[in-house]
Amino acid sequence: MDLGELGFWLAAGIALAAWILSTARTVQTGIREKQATIREIMRLEAEGKSAPETLKYLREQDAAYQAERDRDRQWEKVWGRRVLAGIGAFIAAVVVFLVTIRIFNGAGVQPQSWQALIVLVLPFVTAGFSAFLVYILIRGKKNVPPPGA
Repeated sequence: MDLGELGFWLAAGIALAAWILSTARTVQTGIREKQATIREIMRLEAEGKSAPETLKYLREQDAAYQAERDRDRQWEKVWGRRVLAGIGAFIAAVVVFLVTIRIFNGAGVQPQSWQALIVLVLPFVTAGFSAFLVYILIRGKKNVPPPGA
């Protein structure tokens, strides 16, 4: 076995161990939350509060938790769109760079005017198209009014 194979299997093992540990932590967090809820119910009942008050408290707690999860999920969507837009812009920049290199590589000592025009105009066209795609990806829809409108 050479070092490349060893490195691969070590990386695979580390990734598997990280997945197992994260799953175990998620399960443990769920168990802790259930235990905290049971302790809270017992505390409320020990204070003499009735079952409807306890259920009302639990519903409020669940609603707050759900609202927090919804905010997190919304942020993940926006973050994902921004990452996709950034990757798209990077790919477009690489393509424009390679096209520019190809055009000037085929040119002689003095490039033709149409080659220079393409090299000067193509980055601006690509940047405008990328900006349009980024706007669509981040905003989600074409017909959404701008912020503050």
